Amino acid sequence: MQLAVKKHREFALSPLGENANVMDVFALAASLLKDRMWVGAGTLLGIHRGDRIIPWDTDIDFMCVAHPETFGGWKLPAPFELIRTIDWGDFAMQRAYIKDDVIVDLAFFWTGFKDGLAHHVHDCGRIRMDPALAEPAVHFTWKGIDLMAPPDPAKWLAWWYGPQWREPRGSKGASFRDSACLERGWEG
Repeated sequence: MQLAVKKHREFALSPLGENANVMDVFALAASLLKDRMWVGAGTLLGIHRGDRIIPWDTDIDFMCVAHPETFGGWKLPAPFELIRTIDWGDFAMQRAYIKDDVIVDLAFFWTGFKDGLAHHVHDCGRIRMDPALAEPAVHFTWKGIDLMAPPDPAKWLAWWYGPQWREPRGSKGASFRDSACLERGWEG
């Protein structure tokens, strides 16, 4: 299958800590994605490790395990604007949106593969996840925002970032490229 990355318009990555709108955009996206997607990657890391959005992170991350038989093509409606898509064959892998200069990423881990794992393919590589790491997602409230997370956030973060996930690495930022589970150089 081919990986197709499409930029729908130009955008700049900027640290979330410099944007006064980040919490309002986060709350709106969370309300629109309620019961369908959980916070992951740097967003979950910041909330779980430091009770904050990581100031130098450049996006808000939502994720889900997508089952082909029930996936509804989730997206964020206006006032969010689609800025980037990543597809792997017929599978939507990522949808990136922007509102008030805050980027919100939706990442999809697809089931139905022979290895029994959920696959996410990105322009940096591939990630294969045991769906049990993320399902069933659990509800929690953070700073008045209703969210969902993997059932054991610490276990998921250790899988994503490695055993040292609790130790901040300075102002480098939490990046997809830092994922301990990323298979680099993989081509599907």
